[in-house]
Amino acid sequence: MTQLITSPEKFAVLFNAKMPGAYGQVTADNIREMTTCGLIGRYGYFIHLDIETVRAILQYEQL
Repeated sequence: MTQLITSPEKFAVLFNAKMPGAYGQVTADNIREMTTCGLIGRYGYFIHLDIETVRAILQYEQL
């Protein structure tokens, strides 16, 4: 069973573990900012699509 992640801290740790080759590591503050803007965590918890969204944002920053 998949556990719902609602904590920006836990999501940052999960992202950094799943995407070690990403342009940069994210912090809980980064995740909070993206959540506040409505980019991720739109349902009150984080889903797999949110990992891809953060990855794409980091990729865009790299360009």
